Amino acid sequence: MYLAERPLYKWSKWHGGEELWVKVIETANVVPLVATRIFDAALEVVGATSGLFSVRAQSWVSAVVFLGLSSVQWFWVGRAIARKFGAA
Repeated sequence: MYLAERPLYKWSKWHGGEELWVKVIETANVVPLVATRIFDAALEVVGATSGLFSVRAQSWVSAVVFLGLSSVQWFWVGRAIARKFGAA
């Protein structure tokens, strides 16, 4: 899958070099990543049949979807943590 015109190779030399704690946090993004991949597959079908999207444009649409889903996920995670510790 491409996000923002960049291939997404999890845990490989293209994505490597981060500390272990960063990789653990990235693992929590698996839900938005899978949902984005499902959306991306649907977009590929639409793009192939209609010619509306180039691969380049599709990668940016996927990036926006991933950003939105990740933001919603982390909002809810933060809200749950705040409730647990009595901040909200």
